[in-house]
Amino acid sequence: MEEREALLILTHLLKPREIRPLVEKMGGVKQVLDHLPWQEKKGWEQDLALVNKWGVRLVSYMDPDYPANFSALADPPTILYVKGKIPAASSIAIVGTRICSIYGKECAAKIAEEVTSFGMPVVSGLARGIDTAAHVGALRSGETIAFIGSGLAHLYPRENTQLAEEISKQGAVISEFPMNAAPAKHFFPRRNRLIAAFAKGALLVEAPEKSGAMLTLEMAKNLGKPCFALPGRVDMESFRGNHLLIKSQKALLVENGQEMVSLLEPDKGKLSFHSKGVVPHGEGDEQELLSFFPTEEVSFDELMSRTKLAPSKLSAQLMMLVLKGAIREFPGRQYKLCVKR
Repeated sequence: MEEREALLILTHLLKPREIRPLVEKMGGVKQVLDHLPWQEKKGWEQDLALVNKWGVRLVSYMDPDYPANFSALADPPTILYVKGKIPAASSIAIVGTRICSIYGKECAAKIAEEVTSFGMPVVSGLARGIDTAAHVGALRSGETIAFIGSGLAHLYPRENTQLAEEISKQGAVISEFPMNAAPAKHFFPRRNRLIAAFAKGALLVEAPEKSGAMLTLEMAKNLGKPCFALPGRVDMESFRGNHLLIKSQKALLVENGQEMVSLLEPDKGKLSFHSKGVVPHGEGDEQELLSFFPTEEVSFDELMSRTKLAPSKLSAQLMMLVLKGAIREFPGRQYKLCVKR
């Protein structure tokens, strides 16, 4: 049995804060297991089987590629479930609300693309809205890391399954929870603390005063990380958090990615931003969806009638096409092609 597998078993037997002291006291993970009835414990076998089935790497707190920044946490994970490769370069967290504006999505995607073009990976939480836009934008020109609030075999939200697969090819999807752990409300603050600790700085794109994204910025601030916020419309509740951080001087007002990169990595920030772009036509199902678009604006209901797609699937595909620049979304869920097919 490998040491990482032994550590996985320990996480099913003991509380995280108990493991490290015992391993240090007894001289190793396997030595601790020798003194526990681990064969009688249920759950770890299925967890390990899913790790192998999904091609997931186990990264223990003793491994060289375990994030060094996690040492600043009071309760760092003892083991990480990783799909992909954890980028070594310093990163920027880009977070925001799930229920966001078109402006917020576009800014998140554009800034993420700009940041990664300077060689700084983008960290976010794979949630709907701003997080999704940040990951999509980052994939256009570099690496991105998604920390999730569930197990890797129980990905949430489900519509981001394909996005998670793409992220694993240009970065990593990471969880501290067992493979089949379902998303739970108390998991997301734990996920947020990893985002805050991992990144060198954090940007709030759009969020109300009370939100998980605001908690992430607060965590980053408490860890001594530089924090940034985009300005938004003063009459929109979803930007109240941004304005509060800026007015209280807890975050610097920024307008683009280069400003942040210049402050966090001055040498990288001197370079010029060159977008590598993205194929705007979409691929596979997205390309098929574009074939249903007329030359004029078309409503969501009309597209649903034409395509016969389920509302959730149609929404997910439309969002990806908006972020890729193939279509534009207008008030009232109206859509229009931006490019020639």
